Amino acid sequence: MKSAFPKLALVLSLLLTACSRPDGATTEDVHKLAARVSALEAQVTSMRQAQSSVATDAGAQQATARAAAQYCATQLASALEEYRQDNGRYPAVKAVTLPSPCQGFRVAWTNLEQTHYRFQVSGQTGAVLASEVR
Repeated sequence: MKSAFPKLALVLSLLLTACSRPDGATTEDVHKLAARVSALEAQVTSMRQAQSSVATDAGAQQATARAAAQYCATQLASALEEYRQDNGRYPAVKAVTLPSPCQGFRVAWTNLEQTHYRFQVSGQTGAVLASEVR
């Protein structure tokens, strides 16, 4: 029975030869290539960080706009409730004065009657950011 060792050694030597540097490649070429790969990896990492930073900034701006719109809605609802307590009803649309936190927002009345109201607060893009119903 013949040993499988010589065949195994031949296969391993062929595999190792296949993984060696191509003809004419010097150590300097390998170092240049490694440096280029490292530079490209650094660029990719930088781009990913910048992209996530932009997404985070946009998310923070959106959350801030929603919070400010909700504050506007809350302040307007408080003013309406104060008016109702003093007068027994809610004011007409023409009599409503928007509180200062509503500057920069658009308030759209979907319903304002003596006993109940409904409005939406929109941002500069027209997207509804907050609403109140009573």
